[in-house]
Amino acid sequence: MKTFPTKYPSYLAILFAVIYFISETRYHITYNQFTIQLVADYIVIFLLLFAGSVHLKIVKGIGLLSK
Repeated sequence: MKTFPTKYPSYLAILFAVIYFISETRYHITYNQFTIQLVADYIVIFLLLFAGSVHLKIVKGIGLLSK
Protein backbone atom coordinates (compact mmCIF):
# COMPACT_ATOMS: atom_id res chain seq x y z
CA MET A 1 0.00 0.00 0.00
CA LYS A 2 1.40 3.37 -1.02
CA THR A 3 1.64 6.17 1.50
CA PHE A 4 0.15 9.58 0.87
CA PRO A 5 2.83 12.05 -0.28
CA THR A 6 3.48 14.52 2.52
CA LYS A 7 4.15 17.51 0.26
CA TYR A 8 1.02 17.07 -1.86
CA PRO A 9 -1.25 19.16 0.45
CA SER A 10 1.30 21.98 0.38
CA TYR A 11 1.36 22.19 -3.39
CA LEU A 12 -2.42 21.88 -3.49
CA ALA A 13 -2.87 24.75 -1.01
CA ILE A 14 -0.50 26.97 -3.00
CA LEU A 15 -2.29 26.10 -6.25
CA PHE A 16 -5.69 26.87 -4.72
CA ALA A 17 -4.36 30.18 -3.37
CA VAL A 18 -3.11 31.25 -6.80
CA ILE A 19 -6.38 30.28 -8.50
CA TYR A 20 -8.39 31.98 -5.74
CA PHE A 21 -6.28 35.15 -6.01
CA ILE A 22 -6.81 35.38 -9.77
CA SER A 23 -10.54 34.73 -9.58
CA GLU A 24 -11.17 37.14 -6.68
CA THR A 25 -9.16 39.92 -8.28
CA ARG A 26 -11.03 39.43 -11.55
CA TYR A 27 -14.35 39.47 -9.71
CA HIS A 28 -13.36 42.67 -7.89
CA ILE A 29 -12.42 44.42 -11.12
CA THR A 30 -15.50 43.21 -13.00
CA TYR A 31 -18.22 43.82 -10.40
CA ASN A 32 -16.59 46.57 -8.27
CA GLN A 33 -16.68 44.62 -5.01
CA PHE A 34 -16.25 46.48 -1.71
CA THR A 35 -12.63 46.79 -0.65
CA ILE A 36 -13.21 45.32 2.82
CA GLN A 37 -14.49 42.11 1.21
CA LEU A 38 -11.41 41.97 -1.00
CA VAL A 39 -9.14 42.44 2.02
CA ALA A 40 -10.85 39.52 3.78
CA ASP A 41 -10.30 37.34 0.72
CA TYR A 42 -6.66 38.39 0.51
CA ILE A 43 -6.17 37.42 4.17
CA VAL A 44 -7.46 33.94 3.35
CA ILE A 45 -5.13 33.75 0.34
CA PHE A 46 -2.19 34.81 2.50
CA LEU A 47 -3.01 32.12 5.06
CA LEU A 48 -3.20 29.46 2.34
CA LEU A 49 0.16 30.53 0.93
CA PHE A 50 1.70 30.73 4.41
CA ALA A 51 0.45 27.29 5.42
CA GLY A 52 1.60 25.73 2.14
CA SER A 53 5.07 27.25 2.24
CA VAL A 54 5.66 26.49 5.93
CA HIS A 55 4.51 22.92 5.41
CA LEU A 56 6.99 22.57 2.54
CA LYS A 57 9.85 23.69 4.76
CA ILE A 58 8.77 21.93 7.97
CA VAL A 59 7.07 18.61 7.31
CA LYS A 60 5.65 18.44 10.83
CA GLY A 61 4.03 21.86 10.80
CA ILE A 62 1.47 21.20 13.51
CA GLY A 63 -1.86 22.73 12.58
CA LEU A 64 -0.70 23.60 9.08
CA LEU A 65 -2.14 21.05 6.63
CA SER A 66 -0.97 18.20 8.88
CA LYS A 67 -2.90 15.21 10.07
